[in-house]
Amino acid sequence: MNPKRASKTPLKIITAIQVRLGSKRLPEKALRDIAGQQLIVRVLERVTRSKETDVFVVATAKKDLPILQPIATRFGVLCVGGSEADLIARYQKVFKKCGGDALVRIVGDSPLIDPELIDFGIREFRKRFPKISFVSTHLSKKFPQGVNYEIISREAMLVLDQELKSEDEREAFMLYVSRHPKKFPVYIIKSRQDFSHIRLSVDYPEDLELINKIYSHFLSGKNINPNMRQIISFLKKNPSLIKINNHHIDKTKYPFNLDERALKKAL
Repeated sequence: MNPKRASKTPLKIITAIQVRLGSKRLPEKALRDIAGQQLIVRVLERVTRSKETDVFVVATAKKDLPILQPIATRFGVLCVGGSEADLIARYQKVFKKCGGDALVRIVGDSPLIDPELIDFGIREFRKRFPKISFVSTHLSKKFPQGVNYEIISREAMLVLDQELKSEDEREAFMLYVSRHPKKFPVYIIKSRQDFSHIRLSVDYPEDLELINKIYSHFLSGKNINPNMRQIISFLKKNPSLIKINNHHIDKTKYPFNLDERALKKAL
């Protein structure tokens, strides 16, 4: 890292949506319907509202390009195809194509990701780089599942590419990062309240049921882009909705757990 360069040159930030169609628990979930639109469309609608992002990318498996590239193009978003399982290699392709200094990693099963929260993290990263190489909401362990992300410096991704060899490690690389805080200094974005009992990601049919109910509520009120605070407020007033899918929350997984069980469950 070069502090002089970083202080004089604005950092170029890529926001990448990590998505593939070969998901195991809910096949082709990126194409499932969320209030009349495909899930990936809902993610793109929200992510592309980030004001601090310089380049938006859909980072997918090469075999999924024919389906996902036309969708990304509708939003003026690049689509980069790479390895299905090797996420580090996939992100290295993104860096090579876009030439950015850091990458915001958004998981493609997050149709309620909050662009305001993304922008806050990017500002914190710019403020603290190069003293830090990562920003994470995951490690606060308090945000709802489905609004989390990481910001990764290009230099840190290069180190991970060199050090991690097995397919499992390269897919679940954030476990390695969280175990080596001295090597990878992380700034953790914290939530004042614990909302970890709320699940807003999509992996199961019950997740789709809840997300559709949330979208239907806000769309009926002409609020097409509710932020995280508004969504949580709605769920607090309707606690029965939280119970639709929160039995799928597994706190033996990363980031709540960092041992070998977490590695296996991350895959």
